[in-house]
Amino acid sequence: MDIFETLPTIFRWLMGINGIDSFYRIEAGGIPLTEQTYVERDADEKLRQFTQLNRVSSRMCFILAPRQTGKTSLMVKTIGQLPDEEFICIQLDFQEFSSSAESDETLYYSLLNQICRQISDIDADNYWVKLLNATWNETPDLDPKLRFKNFLIEHILKKKDDKKLIIFIDEIQNIIGYKQQNSFIGFIKSLSQSDRPVALRRLAFVLLGVARPTDLVTDYKVALNLGERIELGGLQESNCNPLWQGLEDITDDPQTVLSYILDWTGGQPFLTQALCHLVAVGRKIQDSTDIEEYIEKLVISNVIKDWRRQDRLYRLSHLEEIENWFIRVDSSQKLEKLAALSLYRKILNKDKIRFEQNDPKHWDLLISGLVARNNDDFLKVSNRIYEQVFTLNWVNEKEEALQEGMMADPLSRIYNRDVFMLIDQSASTLKKDGGEKTRWKLLEELITGHVATILERDDGSDAQVKICEQVYATTFNLNKYRGNFYMISDVDNVEDIFLENRPDANSFVVPTLRHCFDMWLNGREKVTLKDIKDGNEKGAFFIIYTDGQFDDPLAFEQFITETTLKVEDHRIIKILIIGLGKGVNVKYFDNLDTRRYKDAKGDDCNIVVFDLAEDLDEGIIELMQRQLRDSSKMRKGFSL
Repeated sequence: MDIFETLPTIFRWLMGINGIDSFYRIEAGGIPLTEQTYVERDADEKLRQFTQLNRVSSRMCFILAPRQTGKTSLMVKTIGQLPDEEFICIQLDFQEFSSSAESDETLYYSLLNQICRQISDIDADNYWVKLLNATWNETPDLDPKLRFKNFLIEHILKKKDDKKLIIFIDEIQNIIGYKQQNSFIGFIKSLSQSDRPVALRRLAFVLLGVARPTDLVTDYKVALNLGERIELGGLQESNCNPLWQGLEDITDDPQTVLSYILDWTGGQPFLTQALCHLVAVGRKIQDSTDIEEYIEKLVISNVIKDWRRQDRLYRLSHLEEIENWFIRVDSSQKLEKLAALSLYRKILNKDKIRFEQNDPKHWDLLISGLVARNNDDFLKVSNRIYEQVFTLNWVNEKEEALQEGMMADPLSRIYNRDVFMLIDQSASTLKKDGGEKTRWKLLEELITGHVATILERDDGSDAQVKICEQVYATTFNLNKYRGNFYMISDVDNVEDIFLENRPDANSFVVPTLRHCFDMWLNGREKVTLKDIKDGNEKGAFFIIYTDGQFDDPLAFEQFITETTLKVEDHRIIKILIIGLGKGVNVKYFDNLDTRRYKDAKGDDCNIVVFDLAEDLDEGIIELMQRQLRDSSKMRKGFSL
């Protein structure tokens, strides 16, 4: 028996990863032209077409994708396929210019220096480097960008008038830390869109990196309409024939083996190469009927189980890099990452989330690699491996890590909560208080504004974290729940409520409020602080709009007493009462605002907040925040 048959698969895989007899590319960096495992995708043809077409404008494309998805390999392959007699291809890595990006002078000279060195590799004798050194300081008062442009035009493009110059810039995200991205992208854009002088028509740029489009351009004056965007996409089974060869020694059916590998990796290039290698150094597969079970065991035991240790042991850093995308960030980015993780939780729970081009949360998840877009443009978890590694428990752990040190208590903020709106439909809302509009019409206008604020505005941070994705709305009047419930995800939906309902009868609030509360509670006996902090449950706001006194005040007060016993912290749930019109019993509602109750832990608390619509100077957000941040503060003269 061959000695490898007696070694544990995990040990043999490690030997392969350390460079012993591996057919597959499982090391960092691009796949060299000499290796046979490169798999072409649609992006290959799109990039070839981009480099070869002659354009008057938009001679730029950018490829933004997660790490280890084949960006560098695509660049190397494309450069290798372009004929030297027609193209000069320059390959720049912005990682090498990190120390040069602090000023325009050093940045643009360093870029030109590397361009000249690569042209010198073609022409020898370092002619272009010498020319650069001789001419760069001839016009020291001229902006470095213009010196860069002039050198490209006057010396390179005009003297190489029979060739097209393609400048590939990899790791473009490295310019972000130096806050040069707006200036640099704007300048490159101007070069790629100019046709004066005519020589610039033979210049094109390809930008590659791990960044969101909004990271590359943060200035509204510099639009990111840079030209063509090329998406990499995953490996497709129909194109993966180059990967068969490494499997032929262990199976008579490499196509079926690869099919099951792709079922686990979702076509993620690095994972696919790694699993092919894992199978290739394993035992010979004698019976094709056990392929599926065999590959599943290999994936679970050698990739998913104890994944952090294995990721480090084999120096792969693939799964760990994805995790680091969310947790190795400075404090200014933590709210953004929390928002992205909250969205990822929904995707894990099979919520249908359509990709939105301008939503940074969507891009955050896409560039991390955790999610991908399906054919219908909905977001999905990229593959089965990620689904079993980056689970709901993982999301909870990462959220807790991000929140630690950022805020003493996550309940001090209003984002990521359920919001219920209860609208008084009593006959008194048909009254007018001196103006032309009825209270019913004024309620519609007030609620429209509040819904717009809640759905579109963040919690006051720079991260644009929404309070919720949709508002639950209903009306109340009779001493029973009427059953008319609206889920509002767009402010235009508010009008439907007021068109489909007309004021009548009384103002009984408890039946409807209890229905909403039970809907939020959803079978739980109580909601604990740990539930909220772990991300298993959401806090809630119940916003009641009324034009007078409730017809069931004793039942309402009893409801509050019962409700406080079902939460461990009064900030988990807040009942906001907003009065509109001259019939509001201000004294009664103010007493509810200041009254003390007992929560589930026996501590004094209050879950009711009241204000008149006309006194909401800072709007609905101020009212929602009032008793969350510090329950010991004073509020408008009333002791809390």
